[in-house]
Amino acid sequence: MSDLKADNIAAAADRPSYGDVIAMLRLGRVSALGRAALTTSLVLPVLIAVIWLATRPYRGVFHDGRFYAVEALNILLPGRFSTDPYFQSGSQGNFTIYTRLYAPLISLLGLSTAAMITTIAGQLLWLCALFRLAVALVRERTLMLLSIAAVIGLPADYGMTYGEAWVTPRLFVEGLTLLALGYLVRRRPVRALLMLGIAAPLHPLMTLPGLAFVLVYLALERPLWWAVMGGGAAVVLALALTGIQPFANLLAVYDPQWFDVVRYRDAFCLMIDRAAFLDLQTINTMTLAVMGLIAADARGRRLLVAGLIVGLGGVVCTFVGGDLFRDVFVVEIQPWRAMWLIAVIANLYAVTAFLRLVREGDRLALVRLAFLSAAVPLVLSQFLFAFDFVSAPVLVITAGLALWQLRTRRPLPTSARFLGVFAIEASWAGAIFCCYGFKLMSDWTPDEFRIRATSAVLLFASLAAIVALVKYREQPGHWLRRATPFVAASLLAAAVFGWDARTAWARFIESPQPTPPSLANLVPQSASVYWEDGLEMLWFRLKRPSYFSCDQGTGSLFYRGTAMEYWNRAQSFSKLRTPDFGISLSCAMLDEHDKADRTRTDLAYVCNRERSLDYVVLARPIAEIRPYKVWVSPARLRGATILNGEPSLFDTDQFYVYACADMR
Repeated sequence: MSDLKADNIAAAADRPSYGDVIAMLRLGRVSALGRAALTTSLVLPVLIAVIWLATRPYRGVFHDGRFYAVEALNILLPGRFSTDPYFQSGSQGNFTIYTRLYAPLISLLGLSTAAMITTIAGQLLWLCALFRLAVALVRERTLMLLSIAAVIGLPADYGMTYGEAWVTPRLFVEGLTLLALGYLVRRRPVRALLMLGIAAPLHPLMTLPGLAFVLVYLALERPLWWAVMGGGAAVVLALALTGIQPFANLLAVYDPQWFDVVRYRDAFCLMIDRAAFLDLQTINTMTLAVMGLIAADARGRRLLVAGLIVGLGGVVCTFVGGDLFRDVFVVEIQPWRAMWLIAVIANLYAVTAFLRLVREGDRLALVRLAFLSAAVPLVLSQFLFAFDFVSAPVLVITAGLALWQLRTRRPLPTSARFLGVFAIEASWAGAIFCCYGFKLMSDWTPDEFRIRATSAVLLFASLAAIVALVKYREQPGHWLRRATPFVAASLLAAAVFGWDARTAWARFIESPQPTPPSLANLVPQSASVYWEDGLEMLWFRLKRPSYFSCDQGTGSLFYRGTAMEYWNRAQSFSKLRTPDFGISLSCAMLDEHDKADRTRTDLAYVCNRERSLDYVVLARPIAEIRPYKVWVSPARLRGATILNGEPSLFDTDQFYVYACADMR
């Protein structure tokens, strides 16, 4: 009887539930096929964990996570940051309760530990929510796990990234939104709306796409919901007419000066001026969504259609309301962010789309090969954006050929076959060219190169192990399949060991140890300070305001005062050609990109233009001037800047303090 039960379990080996796995373990004896199913059910989640850890190494208080951390510190230290340009006209902390929840945690655990714990908590919520959504959509266990792997392993870019490696309220709101979608496809719209209601106080801008998605999804089945959306739009208009903020901004238009700053500082929030690779990322996402439509079931197609409507609607709304009409409210709510949902869903159906091509047999062999050829640069694009220029056109050609062939049920004509072969060859040639395009990596520090290279190796090793696991599932004795558990365990150990990828400088900044006296006494506590590439040093190690960093202009969308102050100070500090200018996307080089390194004249210009600035701390000295002080750091700062129009790396543990009083 025991053997018979084992054989029955093995018969469903291609889709074992975890209840089946437990049953197998209790039996103690299972057939070879049952062991293969057990291996797949246990090893695939391990490899998925490796992919997550590989593509999202922990960098500490990083990227947008810095703004929420300093918001929390501003709550804990009232008045300490009042002169900081990030806070002077208003900040994003005014739109969320997250920082009020974050502040007590920082007070209790310290910044470093609080940031790591909340990052892990947010990512676990995100992954659990993704799992629940995938379970609701994909019944076959192995396919469901492969689909989850695709969401994690394929590029998460949509202008920003979903499932971020650093903690912000976006991470939690995305998780709650994915939970809402899981309830939605289970036909529980009230619970879906409840999840969004919890998310809204954390990050209203990221909650809006989820709300729009739920309403559109419901409207595709019951048109009455279109009327509900129309009523909601009427309410927003009424609030705008009565002057209630922020809705009153619907009737406000950016003045030319303010809009020029927004176009310069936050071009990614508009359509016309943003970088070309962001548009290519949108093309990749939309093409994968179209491929998913040809393979999904009715429920999946409805989900994809809703995502396409909301995502494309957000892009169109941004273009019309932002680029054309310069409407303050439209730019503030950033409707382009709705692309994150279709990015997740399109990636979720990528494996299903490929399997549809496989089921068609040799007739679609060329299309399958083109799809796989596009997948390689697509995966690589998350490490080097140049690969987007390869993956996007090949994906478009692949989708066109697949749609034509599936619709007509006929072999490809000669011209179409030639196009397919050209796409395959172009994909591999382009990928090889990008790999040799080392100039694109010239602004990577050794730490950055190590992090990206390690992530890429772990990711592709995990994908190779998954292919071996699935390809040979009917051959449990094959050496590649038998090796996968050991490979998975080794990769997991490497991924866990390397997950904390903070640099020595970042660890020093976040250290809970007392500030060294030499640093604490470097400049008077009441003095205003600019520190080259040292925003985190001033905010988190010294807990004092920073005079300027291009990143401090992040509120330019919302506050005219922030935009103007940012622009004026950027005009001053561009003379020093610091890493903010030319490398950072938030602050391009203005008109200084072709000049030699800074001089005494440049520093004097800054000090005389910025009359309230007391000290300038530089990572590279000005040869003509004797510094006021020199501080030697226990950790080295590695960065990139522009010298003579070319990217240049620097690596230093010495910082040179200059007193503006000596320059005036």
